[in-house]
Amino acid sequence: MRRTSAFLIFTLAALPSLVLAQKKEDFISLQRDVAQLEDEVSQLKKSQDEKLDVLKRMLQEALDASNKNAAAIAGLQRSLSDTVNDQKKALDPISGQLVDVRTKASQTSEDVGTLRETVADVQRRVNALDSKLGDILTQLHLLTQPPAPPPSAAAPGTAGTAANAPPAGFSCTTGFEDARRDFSGGRDELAMQGFVDMVKYCPDDSNAPTAQYYIGMLFDRSGQYEDAAKAFDRVSEQFPKNPRTCESLYRKGDELRKAKHLTDAVAALNEFIKTCPGDDRVPTARSDIRAMGMTPTGARNTKKK
Repeated sequence: MRRTSAFLIFTLAALPSLVLAQKKEDFISLQRDVAQLEDEVSQLKKSQDEKLDVLKRMLQEALDASNKNAAAIAGLQRSLSDTVNDQKKALDPISGQLVDVRTKASQTSEDVGTLRETVADVQRRVNALDSKLGDILTQLHLLTQPPAPPPSAAAPGTAGTAANAPPAGFSCTTGFEDARRDFSGGRDELAMQGFVDMVKYCPDDSNAPTAQYYIGMLFDRSGQYEDAAKAFDRVSEQFPKNPRTCESLYRKGDELRKAKHLTDAVAALNEFIKTCPGDDRVPTARSDIRAMGMTPTGARNTKKK
């Protein structure tokens, strides 16, 4: 009995030491976990910094190339002006020689046509650089806040009718503004759903064509160029009379070009030129068609006969 009592007393006396030893081991284990977590965070930050440095260098290179091309365009324009002025000065002293004047005038016209084609080609390259700059800026944005991928091509569907009643509390104006804010903020999945609902529930609203246009922009942003072309095509099909028609026709051809459907891209760009002859993007569309090895609609043949 005495031995049992003594054993119990010894056990109770040693119990706090055991508990303290266990807590110490737990604390040491926790310190190791914290140190490991700090190391992983440091490595992740280092990786992100390296990616940002690479993207910054790419952006600077693209900006330098854009500045060089701008300088080349200015030089070509000065060369064109100097050539025209030189030809005028050469024509003044020989005004009485009609044959020579006609010959030099013809040569000047050919030189001007060649220079214009060169300027158009440089402009096309500048536009391509601008597009690359936009892609780089998009990548910078996605690096800080990666958006979820947009829905598949079947998501937009067709424009709704008055029979498609919107959900309770849905507002066409508020829904469009919220979707546009989500688009600007890089929340592509929310933006896509908002614009799809806008086209579905508010087809007669003045913002419906713009919502359909933004659907195409979202598909382009995610690299789904064929779906983007279909979305832009719906703008002119469902909303033929709206300010976005000409821009959507051009974007349809450009998306088909990105998707490597060159024949369809040329046909779409020619349709854009025919439908919107006064649009500012017509010269760019013609340059794109020539870059694909085709002749744009209504283009003049400047070759000698």
